[in-house]
Amino acid sequence: GAHLNDGVAAGALDDAEARLGMSLPTSLRELFEFADGQQRGTPELLMMPKNRPLRFLTLREARDLASYWKEQAEGPVQQRWWLAAGWKPSHVPIGFAPKIGAALCVSARVGRVLRFTTPDVLASHSGAGTMHMADTLEAYFADLDDHFAGARQPFVVGPVVRGNRP
Repeated sequence: GAHLNDGVAAGALDDAEARLGMSLPTSLRELFEFADGQQRGTPELLMMPKNRPLRFLTLREARDLASYWKEQAEGPVQQRWWLAAGWKPSHVPIGFAPKIGAALCVSARVGRVLRFTTPDVLASHSGAGTMHMADTLEAYFADLDDHFAGARQPFVVGPVVRGNRP
């Protein structure tokens, strides 16, 4: 990729894990070792339901956003809103669309990929705060590959059931 930044060193991943207070799944470590997000000014590379594109975050942006969410969720007033939106401290964002307050996250606990909508934006919508996208990061990228190849449109409505894949 011409749109991707060079990957990060293992030390940067270790630092991010220490700052977040959790281990990242192997697939997420491998993703950031391959590419540290996408270059500024390039078209968004990630996709969510309703064909909404997102920018692929750098490791630093992902770490800082996850830390910010954690601070917000720990506030005595805001905590219940973050929990009601389905936020968990194990959600690590890899893509974010600030205008719509939506992120593509990977669960550091189980490796699932999900869409998360921040509580401030969720309050103006009637949908759920989280939506399961794929069981693994690899399955998400298979869906993304199919989307960009025009083979199928897994992001029009929501995640596809893997057993129905042609």
